[in-house]
Amino acid sequence: MQTLRKALIIVRKDLLSELRTKEMLSSMFVFALLFIVVFSFSLDLRVENIVPLAPGALWVTFAFAGTLGLNRSLSSEV
Repeated sequence: MQTLRKALIIVRKDLLSELRTKEMLSSMFVFALLFIVVFSFSLDLRVENIVPLAPGALWVTFAFAGTLGLNRSLSSEV
């Protein structure tokens, strides 16, 4: 339980820091938006094709945007 408490304290500190600067959130949003635009041009997105492709495209976008945010978060700790 002590480890969970320490992890929550670190998460709280990172969230408060991000809410003050809003640096990481804006870059992650722009990255995700650009990624979705790239997917819309690179994939054949007709109405019948979008249903099986959309969830995968969104998860890839979220994963890469999350990686970008995690990288910035860890670089600020170093």
